[in-house]
Amino acid sequence: MPSQLNIVNLALGHIKCRALTSMAEVSVQALAANNCYEIARREVLRRYTPPWATCVKALALNATYMAFSTWVAGTVYAVGSLVKNGDSYYRCVIAHTASAAFTTDAANWSASSELYAGRWQYAYTYPSNCVAMNLVYNEGTVNKSKGEDFREVYDDVNNAKIIVTNCADALGEYTFDLEDTTLYDSVFIKVFSYILAAGMCPALVADDDVADKMLALADVALNEGRRLNTYENRVSEEQTSSYEDAR
Repeated sequence: MPSQLNIVNLALGHIKCRALTSMAEVSVQALAANNCYEIARREVLRRYTPPWATCVKALALNATYMAFSTWVAGTVYAVGSLVKNGDSYYRCVIAHTASAAFTTDAANWSASSELYAGRWQYAYTYPSNCVAMNLVYNEGTVNKSKGEDFREVYDDVNNAKIIVTNCADALGEYTFDLEDTTLYDSVFIKVFSYILAAGMCPALVADDDVADKMLALADVALNEGRRLNTYENRVSEEQTSSYEDAR
C-alpha cells in the first residue's frame, strides 16, 4: 500500500532528485517535501474531487446567521445578531441592551452585507473536515446531482467560514480531508506526485520549465481520472434517501 514516503519519493523521481529514506531525515529534499506535502495533498483533493473521498453529512445550522429581525429597543443583542433598521441591515459587534434609539447604539453595530439580507434564509457551519463543498441539497431536492444554490462566505465575527443557502435541513456533499494514503487510487497518487513535484521544484531544481512540465502532466492525469470516474460512478434517475446515506 502507498505511504507518504512512497508518494514523496515518486515526486522526487519525477524531478530527478534522490529518494528519501525517511520523512524525518535532515536534507533539503526532506525539508522541501515536508513543506509542500500537505499543501499539494489538499490541492489535489479539491481539484480531483475523488468519489472515494466524498461524503454526505447533515450540515449544522448556524444560529448566528439566521434571518434578520427588526431592531427593537430594550432587546438584549449578542455579538453576531442580525437586525434590520429602516431599509438598512446590521450585525452586532458589541453585545448590549438596545437603547431607546438605534442611533445611540450605532457603535455596537456594523453595516451588514446585502449578501445575507433577504436572499439567504439559512446559514450552516462549514464542516471542519471539508476540503471542498460540492453540493448542498435536502430530501425535497428534485435533482440532487445539481443540488441547491449556496455560497461559502466568511464569518468575520467568529473568524470562520459558513454556508448560506435557501435549503432547509441541508445535507452537504463534500470532499473529505482524507489523509489515509492506503485509500488513494493510482490516478490520485499520480496527480498528487506531479503536483508535489512542481511544488518542490523551486527549492530543489530551480527550473520553472520543469515545474511547468509537472503541472502539465498533472492536468493530463487529472483529466484521465475524471473520465474514469464517470464510468465507475453512475446515478440513476431514482435515487435512494441521502438522509439514510448520511447516517
